[in-house]
Amino acid sequence: MAAQGDGYQRQLETILPNEADRQRYEQLSKTLSTDLTPDEARHVADVRNQLTVGNGDIVTKALNQGAMDTYLPSTPHPDGDRRQQWQNQVGGSIARGVDVVDINTPQQLRDGLALDDKGAGWTPIPANADSAMQLRYKLDDTTAGEAFIPFGGPNKETYADAAEQQRYDDAAQRMADAGGAATPNRNLDPFTGTGSTGGGVPEWIVPRGTDLPDRAEIWQVDRDGGERLHAVYDSRYGWYQLPAGTP
Repeated sequence: MAAQGDGYQRQLETILPNEADRQRYEQLSKTLSTDLTPDEARHVADVRNQLTVGNGDIVTKALNQGAMDTYLPSTPHPDGDRRQQWQNQVGGSIARGVDVVDINTPQQLRDGLALDDKGAGWTPIPANADSAMQLRYKLDDTTAGEAFIPFGGPNKETYADAAEQQRYDDAAQRMADAGGAATPNRNLDPFTGTGSTGGGVPEWIVPRGTDLPDRAEIWQVDRDGGERLHAVYDSRYGWYQLPAGTP
């Protein structure tokens, strides 16, 4: 499954014909919304809302080991185990395939998708990984309509004082309002709230519990930029893992 079409950088050439304007947007889009002025937040949201997903677009998501164990368990999940249902679902942050086609090594994906967890343990791609696992699937009208841009802002587990927390809350609300989001999306570092990752790649959120479509695929991406189809999904039969050595 290969994405076709223009990525966000090419689309920005149409939206912002002036190179300096494009560079400014790309820099602002990677900045925490907490650090944007109201005018900057409105500008980022206006441009970001012009980068869209639709029916037929291929999207991608890096998978951590927990997700891999859910989709492709070494032994079947026990009856009644919630992972039986999760095997057929997807949720969380996604990116368009056209936006990651040129960042095709584990380290490039880690950087572009801002997957450095600062040691917290959640990253699907550790630093200097030899390979990464990537879910790819095609959107239909329903799933494209459910995907939304996560306008909002970062939050912190601990704030210095009430004033700092208020500043973060106000910035997240301001960014959400600028983007037209009903409520601000919040998450911990490295979440920006601008609709783009800290690496500049546009991101969307898919509601948890979204059914996987037929022909969803898992690919292994290697350090040298090579890739191999690892597994294919069928809504009737579930996941099928290809034998080792399959090209």
